[in-house]
Amino acid sequence: MEKTSGLDAFRKQIETIATHGVLSMSIALGLKLKLFDALAKVASEEEPKGARDVADAAGMKERYVQEWLNTMACASIIEMTESGDRYWIPKERINDLSSSHSHAMVAHQLFLPIFGRVFDQICQVFEKNGPLGKMLSCFFT
Repeated sequence: MEKTSGLDAFRKQIETIATHGVLSMSIALGLKLKLFDALAKVASEEEPKGARDVADAAGMKERYVQEWLNTMACASIIEMTESGDRYWIPKERINDLSSSHSHAMVAHQLFLPIFGRVFDQICQVFEKNGPLGKMLSCFFT
């Protein structure tokens, strides 16, 4: 068995962090666009549904909903059939992923898009001659 070097382990750690960032943004997307709500509305483990059904329920484009569903399924946030064309949310997760009842830890996924919106302004705060800080309101406008 080949031993992993410290540098290889570090690179893997950075790759994992980046992957989790993409997943966090994808969860935030599902919350903001109410894709989890649409999936919960039309599908169940007993009757999983395809991307078209979810897209129709959400009023979104099927092509992008399909990609989002696949991302959520690959991350084991939702489930999909063995054929990979139908999806559902496990019953015990529905309330956590619902836009009106989302658990605080799920709702925290919305912080990354908020932070990203003002990322360049935050970089300026670090500069020696940059502003002293940012008003909290800049994160929510």
